[in-house]
Amino acid sequence: MVAAATVVLTTGTLVTGTGPNSGDARADRLSFELEAIARVHGVTVWVLVAVTLALVLRLRSLGDTRWGSWLLAAMVTQGGIGYLQFSLGVPPGLVAVHIVGAMVVWCGTLLFHLGLSSRSPGTDDQLVTAGAAAS
Repeated sequence: MVAAATVVLTTGTLVTGTGPNSGDARADRLSFELEAIARVHGVTVWVLVAVTLALVLRLRSLGDTRWGSWLLAAMVTQGGIGYLQFSLGVPPGLVAVHIVGAMVVWCGTLLFHLGLSSRSPGTDDQLVTAGAAAS
C-alpha cells in the first residue's frame, strides 16, 4: 500500500509539473501531455484504492477497523477533488486543496501502515501477519 501511495504521489507531481499551475508564465513545464499524464495518475489512484480496500476488508474480517474506513474516505474525497479540478480546467485554488489532500492521504497511509507494524508481539499476531502480507 505504501509503495502504491508513493507511485500516486510521484505521478501526481508529474501532473502538477506538466499543468498550468507549476510556476509563473515563464516557468518550464514538464513535456508530458496533460491529459495523458493525468490519466496515468488516475489509474495509479484506482490501484491504491483497490489495494487499500482489499487490506481494509481483510483486517475487518480479523476485527480491526482503526484507520481503514477513515483512510478510504479520505482517498475517495481526494479523488473527487482531483476529478473536479481537472473538469474545471485545474483552477489554482482546487489544485492547492488537492495538494493538501495528497498530504492527508499520505500521512493517513503511513499511520495505517505503522499501526499494523507497531502491535505488541502476542497481542494479535494475526493482524500483524495479515497487514504485512497485504502491504
